Amino acid sequence: MPSTLASSNSSKKVREKIQKIVNDFNKKKNFNGNVEVRKGDEVIYSNSIGIANDSFDVPHTMKSRFMIASLSKQFTAAAILKLVEDEKISLDDPYSLYVPWRKRSINSQKEWNSFTIKELLNHTAGIVKDIEAGPYSSNEMYKPILSSVVNDMTSSNDIFIYNRPEKGTYSNFGYLLLAHLIEKVSGMYFHEYLSEAFFKPLKMKSTGQYHRMFNIKYMSEGYAITDGTGKLHKRCCLDATSFIGSHSLYSDLPDLMVWLNDIFSGDSKVLSQSSIRKMTSIQSLINPNLTYGLGFVVDEWKGHKRVWHDGMETGFLSIASVIKDLGIKIVILSNKHGADVYSEIPYPHTMVDQILEVLTEDLPK
Repeated sequence: MPSTLASSNSSKKVREKIQKIVNDFNKKKNFNGNVEVRKGDEVIYSNSIGIANDSFDVPHTMKSRFMIASLSKQFTAAAILKLVEDEKISLDDPYSLYVPWRKRSINSQKEWNSFTIKELLNHTAGIVKDIEAGPYSSNEMYKPILSSVVNDMTSSNDIFIYNRPEKGTYSNFGYLLLAHLIEKVSGMYFHEYLSEAFFKPLKMKSTGQYHRMFNIKYMSEGYAITDGTGKLHKRCCLDATSFIGSHSLYSDLPDLMVWLNDIFSGDSKVLSQSSIRKMTSIQSLINPNLTYGLGFVVDEWKGHKRVWHDGMETGFLSIASVIKDLGIKIVILSNKHGADVYSEIPYPHTMVDQILEVLTEDLPK
């Protein structure tokens, strides 16, 4: 049999196995969304399944856009590193150098002055407070009020900073503070800076800041089981004003693949290799036993370095996983989930693991 035909048959079998995985999760876990798998320069699998909008029976296509939740953190980290490259800030600078302590904050000035920008990035700053939905939503088409959100949250009655333990603690609010820093240093709104630094140079036209008042073309509706009825409910009217920098962005699968291809190409158009090495190398240990880079989780899969991050926001699940030495990139985006994601590992993780098994089953044991 000619080698090209053998390769074609092998690729077909792999695609069929991945399709079976996708179909199984669609039936058992209500997965609706998009999946793409690449190995080297080859697109092994790329497909959509299910509905983007139940009300109008709109099926998913590769143009479907999703809230990507905490996948947003890698863009925030990249923006901070871009400012470092431009010599606007240093990772070892105290955060308070750019955002001074305010007397009406309940935190002591000593605590506020104690953590650095890098410690916010790698979740070792000692931030105990999480972000929260609040009365920050604007009825205007877009009214950036990140500074107001930060001011309100740092002046609340919650304990904000505590003595740092041996391990770091994952902090969404820390990334909200980083977004605030990006705005103060760059003189631009967070989403504008990302657009100028990354989205425009990489022609990522389907990525941006989610807002409930935006008319976002091809935007999926989010659905989740959030109560005891067992019924899927719309995400409805929540926006992401409170989550800027942490999990506020929307995107589609092709744009995310463009981003990953650039970051892991060895010749990025938007970041230096030094910055990318910082993002994709272990910088901290987070409770319980998560090894974190800057905006990415960094660990191993069967002896191979893996760089990934997941995201969960009401109605949306996402994951992007890269094993560079095997040339593997996997992106999964979904707009439906059940209540079990709050007590179990979200199903995109299991999908990735099963897809990796298919892709690597012929590797030496």
